[in-house]
Amino acid sequence: MITSKNFICPNCGKAYSLHLPPAVSICCAACGNVYTVDINGSTIDEEMNCKILPDENSLIILGATGLYNNDPFTIIGRIRSVNTLAISNEWVMWFEKSNTFQLLIESGLTYFVFSNKAAKANPNLVKNKAPGAVVNTENGSYAVVEATKQIQFKMEGEIPEDSLNVSEYFKVELSKPDGSEFASVYVYSDDVVEISHGKVVNITELGLSTIDKFKDWK
Repeated sequence: MITSKNFICPNCGKAYSLHLPPAVSICCAACGNVYTVDINGSTIDEEMNCKILPDENSLIILGATGLYNNDPFTIIGRIRSVNTLAISNEWVMWFEKSNTFQLLIESGLTYFVFSNKAAKANPNLVKNKAPGAVVNTENGSYAVVEATKQIQFKMEGEIPEDSLNVSEYFKVELSKPDGSEFASVYVYSDDVVEISHGKVVNITELGLSTIDKFKDWK
């Protein structure tokens, strides 16, 4: 059930204070069940389990805090996507002052901050585009870097409901020629294509509260 911003897991009774407004999906850390609270406050059982996530020795964990563009944030959720080339983590950064979120995407040792909402794109935007091909968007021209297919989805914490993409879909990564900006194109079907834009960030400049955990790494 949900009352205002308080959520109680229907399965085990663990209580949570939510950051994101509905519609929001929540992974119960106690029992591993996933629920979505819709815009009407109704709770939907997603009939999936999210509890087991491997410890990847990431600098980022749930509850970590930091600073981006002089705005404090807290990590409140993670989207873990296994695709045909790699494993990526998308961390939900919640900004208390502005009551907004952005995605901190971790891909190997590279980190990106992406806009909080993917926008609808022309279904033909990346159709038949091979790596190196030029793609023209509202934000300028990009080159195709790679195309992958999601084959497994996991999550923890709370994430926007529209990020709960458990089905297989294709993702095409784009980069501006100078590497200053990036974009991800999500191809869910022939007619449903979305795009989000992001920039590379230096993880050490985010002031993460967990950074000292790795200070002795060589």
